[in-house]
Amino acid sequence: MVTQGTGAASLLEQAEGFPQRLQRDAEAAAEQARRDAQARFEQQILVAQKDAETERRLAELRVKALDDTVAHQAAQLAALEK
Repeated sequence: MVTQGTGAASLLEQAEGFPQRLQRDAEAAAEQARRDAQARFEQQILVAQKDAETERRLAELRVKALDDTVAHQAAQLAALEK
């Protein structure tokens, strides 16, 4: 059986340790939030890099298609001039 004095002492110990526990928990939460934000930003950077690479490849394909069209039209023009 727990006496009232022991219960009060336990509550007093908990109350005295609360600021340290609160500080420790707040620091842990801040660190976790920082890690989460960093992971999210790294993911966004990776997606942006992949998007940029896709856009670059698409632009290269467009340029090649236009070059092919110009070459074909130049050949047609040369044939018509004969």
